[in-house]
Amino acid sequence: MIRFWARLAVGVAAIVALAPAGHADVWSDLQACRKLGDAERLACFDRVLAQHDTAAAPVATRPEAPAAVKPTFGEDRLPQSETAAKEPESMVAKVASVRWNAFKHFTVTLDNGQVWRQLDSDTVTADLAAAATVKITRGFLSSYSLSIEGAWGTFKVKRIK
Repeated sequence: MIRFWARLAVGVAAIVALAPAGHADVWSDLQACRKLGDAERLACFDRVLAQHDTAAAPVATRPEAPAAVKPTFGEDRLPQSETAAKEPESMVAKVASVRWNAFKHFTVTLDNGQVWRQLDSDTVTADLAAAATVKITRGFLSSYSLSIEGAWGTFKVKRIK
């Protein structure tokens, strides 16, 4: 701690020594400020610097308060209570229409208006027809799987509408 104060004193002395002529009294003014209480001392230092610096910038004002943070910020990481409403883990719907792309991946429109597309990374071809009943379930890391009632296997899908 003593080394810190010694370095600070040497630094201030060097600044005062290198100051242009006419600023020799800065050191004595700063010494006078050191004898004051905390709040007065800070005001005294600001006043001395403003008096002795011909190109002094205005004394800094307190920074403005940060913008209000939304009260919901970070809630997604809070532990959920058992009474909190949870989204369903799956849904069942009828297929209203099916479209196929060049890679034989499907896009289905369900009777509830939702549209789901088979992921390009899913290499299995589905045997899917209109009016089929499908079940879509939540998977790992926000993924979804679609299974066709009465058929074997699941297909990785994502909701597009």
